[in-house]
Amino acid sequence: MTIAAMLAQHTPELFQKAAKFLYYQTRQLYLDAAPSSQQASQRLLNDAAAAYKKGQFSTAIDLARQCQDALANASGGNADGAVTRAPRRDEIRAVWSRRPDGLPGRSWEDTAAILAKGRFNAVFPNVASAYSTAYPSALVSQSSRGDALADAISACRRHRLAIHAWVSCLGVEDASDNTLQTLKRQGRLQQNDAGATRNWLCPTQVANRDLLLSIVTELAGRYALDGVQFDLIRYPETNSCFCPSCRKSFETYLRRPVSSWPAAVQSSGSDRRAWETFRQDVINALVADLAKAARTARPGIAVSAAVYPDQASAKTMVGQNWHLWLNKGWVDFICPMNYRASTALFAGDLDRQTHLLGNGDKIIAGIGVSSERLELSELQRQIAAARAANARGYILFELTPREAYDLIPKLSP
Repeated sequence: MTIAAMLAQHTPELFQKAAKFLYYQTRQLYLDAAPSSQQASQRLLNDAAAAYKKGQFSTAIDLARQCQDALANASGGNADGAVTRAPRRDEIRAVWSRRPDGLPGRSWEDTAAILAKGRFNAVFPNVASAYSTAYPSALVSQSSRGDALADAISACRRHRLAIHAWVSCLGVEDASDNTLQTLKRQGRLQQNDAGATRNWLCPTQVANRDLLLSIVTELAGRYALDGVQFDLIRYPETNSCFCPSCRKSFETYLRRPVSSWPAAVQSSGSDRRAWETFRQDVINALVADLAKAARTARPGIAVSAAVYPDQASAKTMVGQNWHLWLNKGWVDFICPMNYRASTALFAGDLDRQTHLLGNGDKIIAGIGVSSERLELSELQRQIAAARAANARGYILFELTPREAYDLIPKLSP
């Protein structure tokens, strides 16, 4: 709000637009809520509308946010963040660790001890991608000295933490310039409709698929992992990929040539619907193959995926049909990235997901504690909402010193 006030000095209409957006967002959440939740928040919603009509935009924003909190508290937790539903006995309480070697300046032993003391029971360290690994690999370069994954496994075993290897699949934006230039020369990167390169591997190309299969086979076969999670197993967005390999693969899929490329597969093109299905089928096949590779290398390993929250848009925008992945048994559970600043929005995501799947047994709800800069009370409300939805568990994005030292030690059981 302080930053907004500073910006409003140069853009006077900022608060009015923000208040209008937040009011209508809150009104929709109110209309979607259960009657008991509506009773707890109706007055705040009415007061927000009245403040907006009077031109009291800052007050309207504050009241709308209070209304969202009231909706969240009524459905998932009370005002001080206390949990209103006991956690499941098999609840997974996990964190994503972008750093493969744990917390900065600390060993994996220290990191695992902090998580265990905070009653967490699983960690997903980012240890492999299509261009580097956090362990000695015969396939790609190593990103760190020693064997960070072996250290993580050893420490997690001592502290009774399950360890799931986080594998970044198609996205290579963080690769070195030399690696990206090599991939570009080899024609292995995705292209947009103008022919510009995207720093993502094209999933229709055999070389890319074979590399990912080899990495997963090596990883699961060498290390005693509890699970492996596929991240970035999607397209970056709708405008990709239109490389020659994708055109050829799509024409094979259609069993006929496409005369107008890429116009025929764009939003108003004659082949648009078939193109969307084709993209989903490409990602589906990759998920199925990687899951089979992991389970062949290590029978019994848990396979999961980090996914977009909304299934409908995930299918059309990035080719992720995660509902099908679960139905086919390719993945054992999903971690939808429900990164929301308010519990009401987070609970809304979970409600749609559990309604689609029938229950929350295969959902480990992703909470954007660092990406949304959640305070402790809001984090506890979102954990409460995950429990109210009877999700299998929750996973925090991501483990940083702030989460480790300021939030995790203060979380309620």
